[in-house]
Amino acid sequence: MSQSSDVEAAIAALSARSWLLHYPGWWPTPDRTMQQLLRELPLRQEHIRPYGKTVPQPRLTAVAGRSMDPASRYRRANPDAPWTTTASTVRDAVAEAVCTVAGGWQPNGLIANLYRRGATDSIGWHADDEPALGVDPVVVSVSFGGTRRMRFKRPGPGPHRPRSRPLGR
Repeated sequence: MSQSSDVEAAIAALSARSWLLHYPGWWPTPDRTMQQLLRELPLRQEHIRPYGKTVPQPRLTAVAGRSMDPASRYRRANPDAPWTTTASTVRDAVAEAVCTVAGGWQPNGLIANLYRRGATDSIGWHADDEPALGVDPVVVSVSFGGTRRMRFKRPGPGPHRPRSRPLGR
């Protein structure tokens, strides 16, 4: 799939070791692709155990490719799941785009989240700092649904000035 060549990327440094590369309008058929992913991926309600209490995640989730490491603090081990046709297409296009700034990077898995309309679905502040992801993991987010705000803040104590980007259409 060839992505729109007239889309201009915005890059922003979030810290000395992290950056955000934003391609608004990058995917040419977001609605169709989202519908295909909804048909192909086995979305389900997962449960996590933050602070010792089991709670349902406020969203639906599916995995493709390599699953989370069983040593993960937040997820239960899932078996590896095959890449679907549409997830593979997205994976390959994302790898091509990310390699322009992180040469040689290859995705190993996909976690798809569905934030339902009218629901209180969300994701809280978190860090993608699982030991299995390595010291400087590359984390990619692709949004096909309605516009949502993705917020970033630096880790640790002290004053924070969160940054925000609209994702979606």
